[in-house]
Amino acid sequence: MQEGIKKLIERTAELYGITPEDVLSKCRRRVFVDARKVVCYILMREYGLTYMDVGLIMGIHYTSALFNYRAAQLWLNEPRVNPEGAEIIKRLLEEFAVMNEKIDAAVKIAWKGASDILALPCVRSIEKSKDTMLVTLYNRQQGTIGDWIVREDGEWGIVTKDKITKL
Repeated sequence: MQEGIKKLIERTAELYGITPEDVLSKCRRRVFVDARKVVCYILMREYGLTYMDVGLIMGIHYTSALFNYRAAQLWLNEPRVNPEGAEIIKRLLEEFAVMNEKIDAAVKIAWKGASDILALPCVRSIEKSKDTMLVTLYNRQQGTIGDWIVREDGEWGIVTKDKITKL
């Protein structure tokens, strides 16, 4: 399972006071079902996954994934239906937006550094750890340009074999 999806399930479980295994279980307790609805909604909205993909990830039928998405969407449109669910979705969406801003900033820093070396670098991959991101850039003509490590404070460096240059 992709790291971001795993973290989403863990964070949703934390907000509901249950375990990640509970979110993925077949149990019909309301709290478990509500957590599954939240995860399905965010996977479809923010990750752009289809309801078939979400069904596979969550271990549910694809029509259930679609139903869960629509139920969570209703919570947002009419919070009185499930105020707690609406608040949890809003909170997760805010956290998701902050994470995306950090990734965008890291990519911009790495891209600026790489564009001094070569025109038109593209992002191949991004790996996030606690306070740094490793951004791999490449160019179609030259292949991989290199790995750029970017700290949250904006400092960056180029990763080559066994050393990091300029951090």
